[in-house]
Amino acid sequence: MNFFRKWFGVGRTNTPARPFETKEVVAIKVAAAKGDMRAKSTLGRMYFKGEGVPQNYLEAAFWLNAAVDAGDADAQRLLDMAYEENFSVGRTNTPARPFETKEAVAIKVAATKGDVRAKSMLGSMYFKGEGVPQNYLEAAFWLNAAAEAGDADAQGLLGMAYEEGFGVDQDFSKAAALYRKAADQGVDAAAYFLAKLFLEGKGVAKDTTVAIKWFLTSARAGNTGAQGVLLALYMYGEGVPVNAQEAYFWALLAAREKHPLALQLMPKITSTLTSQRRAEIEQRVRDWKPIDTPSERSTASVRQKHSRALEMFAEEIESWPIDQAKIALQLIEAIIHGDSDEIDRISGALTVGHFGAVMTVVNKMEQGD
Repeated sequence: MNFFRKWFGVGRTNTPARPFETKEVVAIKVAAAKGDMRAKSTLGRMYFKGEGVPQNYLEAAFWLNAAVDAGDADAQRLLDMAYEENFSVGRTNTPARPFETKEAVAIKVAATKGDVRAKSMLGSMYFKGEGVPQNYLEAAFWLNAAAEAGDADAQGLLGMAYEEGFGVDQDFSKAAALYRKAADQGVDAAAYFLAKLFLEGKGVAKDTTVAIKWFLTSARAGNTGAQGVLLALYMYGEGVPVNAQEAYFWALLAAREKHPLALQLMPKITSTLTSQRRAEIEQRVRDWKPIDTPSERSTASVRQKHSRALEMFAEEIESWPIDQAKIALQLIEAIIHGDSDEIDRISGALTVGHFGAVMTVVNKMEQGD
C-alpha cells in the first residue's frame, strides 16, 4: 500500500486561497522548501517580524533553525534575539510544537533540507491531518514541491487538491495532468480518478473509451473503486458491450473488499449465468493477482534495492547506537516495500538526526545515485 491509496474517507471541505501572501513571499517559500539557505533565513525573518506573512514565532523559529543548520550567521543572530526575548521558540534544533508528533517534526526537518520523499510525506500528513493539524494550504505547498521533483504520490494527491479545490483554486485540467503523471508511474488511485474525469468530461474531453482504459489499468492493479465501476459498465453496457461474465468477474473482486455496489448487484448478475460459467469465473478470480506497479516490484527487485540501501548506509551507521541502527534498517526495508503502517509505527523511535539520515539514503537510492 502506498500513501496515495489512503485518500479514501478524507473530508471534503474547500479551503480558500492565501489572501495575504504575495508572489514574492510564495517564491521565497518555494526556494526555502527546495533547500536555499538564504531563502530559509529570509522566510524566518518574515515570520518573526510579520512582513508579508502573519507573524508566527513558531514558524520563524523553525525556518531560522533550518538556516542556522546550514551555517547562516544572520539567522543565528535573530534566533538568539528571539531566545533572549523569550518569543516562545526554545533553544532546540527544532522548536517544540504541541500539535506535531516527533515523527512529523523529523519529516519536516528532512523536507526543509530538500528530501523529496519527506516533502511528499509531509504534504500527505497535512492533507489528512495525521501527526499535524489538517491544513490544506500547507499540504498543497509541500505536495507541489514534491510533485515538481517527480514524486508520484505527491502528483496524485495534488491532483485531488486541484480537483476538489483543497488549498488551491479548483482546476480540473491541472488535476487531470497531475493524475496522468502519477498514473503513468503506476499509482492505481490516480488512474481511477483520471478515468472518472474522462468519464465525466471534466478538465478533458469526455471520452468513455479512454475512461475505460484507465479504469482497467487501475482495476488490474487492485483498485476496488475501479473494479466496482467496471462491473457496472459491463452489466449495463456503458461504453462497452453488455457482458455478464466480465461483470461477474469484477463484482467478485470488488466484493472481496465489501464494495457496496458489488454486494448489491451480485444476486442479479449471478442469475444471468449458469452454474458452470460461474464456476469458471470464480476459478479465474482465485487465480487472479494484481498487476505489478513501480511501488510494488518483483521480489528480486526489492531484494536488489534492499541490498543497495544497506551497502550505501553501512559505513554511516557503524557509529550509531545499536538500537538506532536496527530501527534505521527496519525503516529502510519498510519504505522499500511501501509498508506505510510499519513506517508510521517505527519512525518515531529514531532521533530527528537519524531519521533525516535514513530519508537522505532512501532518496538517493530512489534517484539511482
